[in-house]
Amino acid sequence: MAFGFYQIKGMQINGFKMYYKMPIDISIHRATVFDDKHVYYYAKASTLYAKANAYTLLGNFKGYGKRNSLSRAEDDEYEVIEFTEDYVLLDDKQQIYCTGIPETRPNMIQLDQTYNDYPVYYEVV
Repeated sequence: MAFGFYQIKGMQINGFKMYYKMPIDISIHRATVFDDKHVYYYAKASTLYAKANAYTLLGNFKGYGKRNSLSRAEDDEYEVIEFTEDYVLLDDKQQIYCTGIPETRPNMIQLDQTYNDYPVYYEVV
């Protein structure tokens, strides 16, 4: 099983950042979470079931933003999800798929506590 380490904001132990270790899905699936633990793809609804290679690489998640219309006739602003290779209109969010990026961090030390029912670690640098 693959895992990802997620930083627990606002918590430290002896000056070290704390993380929780959560399972991560490495198969291609519809994106519900946008973070740096996944690689994202765009799938056109009309071609998704027609071809296995119907996905276009979007890359890593950068953040949410706004884009202006490229048409001179209209001056609309659109909310988008930005990736390293492209962006997608927020209205087309259901067409975004992803694969998890598994992590191995050998310098992690497990603590005897949990965070949201996941084991807690800190990283010795």
